[in-house]
Amino acid sequence: MKKTMGSLLALALAVLGAQTSFAQETKPFQDIPGFADGSRTNQIEIRQNGGAVRVPFSLGADTENLRVELDVNRGGRYLEASYEDGAVVLLPRTDKRADRAEFEVEIDVVDRVTKELVEGDFFLTGFIHYDWTQAAEDGGAYNSADGVFYDFGRGAEDVRVQAAEDVLLEIAKSPAGEMELSVARERSAALDTMFAKHRIEYVQFITEPEFPADVRVTVRTPARYIYEYADGILRRVETERVPDGLRFSARRLTGYLLTNDTLTEGIVDEERLRIYPL
Repeated sequence: MKKTMGSLLALALAVLGAQTSFAQETKPFQDIPGFADGSRTNQIEIRQNGGAVRVPFSLGADTENLRVELDVNRGGRYLEASYEDGAVVLLPRTDKRADRAEFEVEIDVVDRVTKELVEGDFFLTGFIHYDWTQAAEDGGAYNSADGVFYDFGRGAEDVRVQAAEDVLLEIAKSPAGEMELSVARERSAALDTMFAKHRIEYVQFITEPEFPADVRVTVRTPARYIYEYADGILRRVETERVPDGLRFSARRLTGYLLTNDTLTEGIVDEERLRIYPL
């Protein structure tokens, strides 16, 4: 009986030793690489003209023995991928603008010496889009909690700014410093009531920016007319028809009504819902 127990004990120790040896052979590294949250897939949204994006991806404690291999499976025409200082870096291309394009980057971790796969099937996925409110060919642009600001430094000339998807500004001469060019679409209850029989769309420049020289404004719209509503006065704007819509020039950008119908021009009394002709 003692001999049998001894044999069983020896067999158990042998099996345990084999398991330990097998574990050491199949997991030679101290920990498993991957995203910070332990997931295999990380999804993000990228602004194409917002600069490089860094996504942390750890190699654990054995960074000298491992390297990262990246493949851009989808969206390669809009971004490049590299691995730098513990992160996957996505660098958008801006030569071809994306409305909303899907991308997928596959991440594998391999042994530097043997080239064998250590960990694979990590994916960085999502969508990349071109932010039209950040599209300025001259002068820096950046977002804040209050809107879209442009920093023109000491002043710039011949600047094209896509203030909204359907509003293009061609600025002959800008003022120096920062300027907010946010566009809103808020409706006027008083004007909607007075012109209830007409279909009207609104475009408002929130801060009513003013420029040293005329700004050429192109609005992509099927409307026939543009009316300015500023300082309590409604008046028709002189426009020209262009392939994408209507174009006009002004030094001060205010609030505008877009419509296919002619409207009564004059001083607007919002309380009495009346317009007094000029």
